[in-house]
Amino acid sequence: MRKAVALFFLASLWSFSQAAEPVIAMRLLSPTPHEGVSEMKTGDEMVWVEKEILIDDNDIASAALGADRNGPIVTIKFTKEGSERFAKVTKASIGMRLAIIHDGKILMAPVIRDEITGGEAILSGRFSEAEAGELSAKINKAAKVAAEAEEPSS
Repeated sequence: MRKAVALFFLASLWSFSQAAEPVIAMRLLSPTPHEGVSEMKTGDEMVWVEKEILIDDNDIASAALGADRNGPIVTIKFTKEGSERFAKVTKASIGMRLAIIHDGKILMAPVIRDEITGGEAILSGRFSEAEAGELSAKINKAAKVAAEAEEPSS
């Protein structure tokens, strides 16, 4: 009996730890190191990323592969709550860099120039069409899992 309880406890911890790491996370960069940041690499640059996750899988409704004049893009559509949160974050963080993290790696860290409203964001410029398609599929899967986890069980 104890082994069954211990295995259940370990399985619960494993599933909790898996759920705690979002596929997509958006965090602010810090200009200086301090206790609440972790060091990460973006391209050839080492940066300090705030540990607080501002936007994650729960805030994303869907993603779609597209293209603009510069190549493939991924358009992220936010949930109603995610759209409000993203607008609030971008309004409060003008002039700062926002790290867009996928599976623990920084995809990009653009400077926030203005409040972004309208419920969507576009990721562009650093991937092939195949990579953008794969990223779009992973974001959609993460958003679906997050939405299913929030649905009340019957």
